[in-house]
Amino acid sequence: MSGMLRNFSHGLWDQYPIGTRLDSAFLSRRQNQVWSAISNAVMLFWSLFYNLGRIWPVLAKPLLVTNVNTELRKHIPPGSRAAKIMYIAVAYPLGYTLVAMALLLIIPTFIAVIVVLPIFAVLVLGLWAICVVALFLLWLTLYRYPVFELIYPRLRRRILLNNSHVYSGLPRDAPSIRILRLKPGTKSEKIQCELIEGPLSELQFEALSYVWGVTMVPYTISVNERSFYVTYNLYSALQELRYPDRERQLWIDAVCINQNDNTEKSSQVQMMRDIYAKASKVVVWLGKSTRATSHAFEFIRQFGIADDDTTDVLWNDLIIRPNWKKIRAEYVRICYCEWWSRAWIIQEVVVGQHVVMQRGSHQVEWAAVHKLFTYRPFGNDEFGDHEAPWFVKNVEDLRKAVGSAEGPGMTLGDLVCRFRFQSATFGSDKVYALLGLLRPDDPSLMTPDYSKTPDDVFLQFTESYLLHNGNLDILSLAPGAELQSVSWCRDWRLNHDGSFNVCGLSSLQPPRLFSSSESHRPVFEVDSERRILSLQGYRADVVARTGDFHSSSSTMGVDWDLVFRSWERVAGENLSNADTSASRMSFNRTVTADCWQTEPLDWRKRIVPRQRRRRNEEDAYRLAIEDACSNRRFFVTTKGRFGLGPWNMQKGDVVGILLGGKTPFVLRGCGSKSLSRHNSMGYHRLIGEAFVEGLMYRTGSLEADNNMGRFHLL
Repeated sequence: MSGMLRNFSHGLWDQYPIGTRLDSAFLSRRQNQVWSAISNAVMLFWSLFYNLGRIWPVLAKPLLVTNVNTELRKHIPPGSRAAKIMYIAVAYPLGYTLVAMALLLIIPTFIAVIVVLPIFAVLVLGLWAICVVALFLLWLTLYRYPVFELIYPRLRRRILLNNSHVYSGLPRDAPSIRILRLKPGTKSEKIQCELIEGPLSELQFEALSYVWGVTMVPYTISVNERSFYVTYNLYSALQELRYPDRERQLWIDAVCINQNDNTEKSSQVQMMRDIYAKASKVVVWLGKSTRATSHAFEFIRQFGIADDDTTDVLWNDLIIRPNWKKIRAEYVRICYCEWWSRAWIIQEVVVGQHVVMQRGSHQVEWAAVHKLFTYRPFGNDEFGDHEAPWFVKNVEDLRKAVGSAEGPGMTLGDLVCRFRFQSATFGSDKVYALLGLLRPDDPSLMTPDYSKTPDDVFLQFTESYLLHNGNLDILSLAPGAELQSVSWCRDWRLNHDGSFNVCGLSSLQPPRLFSSSESHRPVFEVDSERRILSLQGYRADVVARTGDFHSSSSTMGVDWDLVFRSWERVAGENLSNADTSASRMSFNRTVTADCWQTEPLDWRKRIVPRQRRRRNEEDAYRLAIEDACSNRRFFVTTKGRFGLGPWNMQKGDVVGILLGGKTPFVLRGCGSKSLSRHNSMGYHRLIGEAFVEGLMYRTGSLEADNNMGRFHLL
């Protein structure tokens, strides 16, 4: 489903992917986005009439959730108005969706009743009734919609309560697990299973790696002669995995763990690495097959066993086949599978000794998939736009690293930050899913505890990161995606980096070794009860003036000549007109975040329209500016320093240097300074990191030169 939405509208998907918590994509203080949501919905309203013919074949099957992916692609062109209407219905934040959709329904209804009704009563009411029904069915048909957010938690609780009756407690004297014994049968017969318990070391089994998925109507199998509810995705997997003539023993998390028992879940999650490592085979379920699956998988097998000298020949032969378009479409569908976006699959594939990918009844080895997906022509095709090739490469690198004596060489914080765009059904699993990749003696290892709320887990994880990573990099990921009541802690349930996505300054290319606080480690204290992070640092400057900011979604249309002229006016008398002056050089370094090695003599000659570009250097300079300036504001401090800061910074914000931070941070005071604490800088909210000319490369002693104190971040 997530792949379908990505194919429909890349821009919208990048900002609000599946897994985005509906009420947090926009925060209440971003009032301008309320009107954006409303205006988008109202503008797209009229397009519904023109696209109703395309949408209707899908609406005719409102409960076939599993067919939505195929049906929508069949009837709605990617990027069309109809696709965007679909996206509005399923992806807008809950609060603003309700407002926007209410206006979308109420305003035209009002117009119809007051103005048009007397003239075209029957026609208007008929068309409007169709539109209302269409919108309602859209909400009830698709994966991501406000109604589902309200209904599904109750449905899930009912499912878990029903399923809990088949379990008995696991022995605690030795690491024990349950195994699902899948009875033989044909696809038309009811799925019969039984659970067996025993020590992990004594059981033989295969492990299933799959997406739980969601369904409004749970499917029923028999476990220990009792009804057991599963999602459609697991149901279809069991149908294909079942042998016709013999039993098969599988470990499946949704069945083998009592999901209604938090204590058992916490205990079993700690064993996940050992379970998948012990499995004789890890079967990755990619969904039901299509007519092209057999040809697509057969080529993967051939490619996997081919030597390097013949891979080019095989690929060139494939792309001239008459059925290439069908095979290519199947590879696109595979890349769109939601399995790639799951958080748990990283551990499942990394520690598995023998991993196979299965789609329908067709199987192929993981090694062959890795070889094809990392093949350059494959990545250069449309497949390179999806996460599958990137994921395969990164997971294979981790497989090799985890299998080495040194281990992955990353802390838990590194892993969570690296794979933050993966999704999980339960928020805490964004952290817990990666625990199995760490060595047992890793100091950053956390103990799973499902009795804690996700917010508490994220706060604990952030504290662990600060303690074991020795820097404040994690703070740069919080703004725009923070917990609603804590500015310094990211909400890891979100699969994006905020409403205005800003890549960290440390990730700009080529990388720069910023050292605003030298090599100091963070000096911090966390008040878990009040959710306050106290950090040692000093107030370096204050924001005096700010310029406009420009969204990354519109950078291709930004006239940087005009932008820079407006920023020059913000700089005012602090900026000299001479191209070789120190202030001009400082300005040039600021707008590229010092990621441009050669200082341009005149930036006006570098920023030219695309059709007039003549040199690669000009293009590279433009890209450096776009990366650095998109979603950031140019600002000037009271001491005359130039800087680039968060989009929502404002006059009066503090530029603070915090121990452990590679860059300065923009902080906003809230409340009066606490006089009862010695050297307290008062209470602040974290706005984000900033590039400030003159503060990026610190030398000398911070304690000796500055009035150090404690910032208390709320």
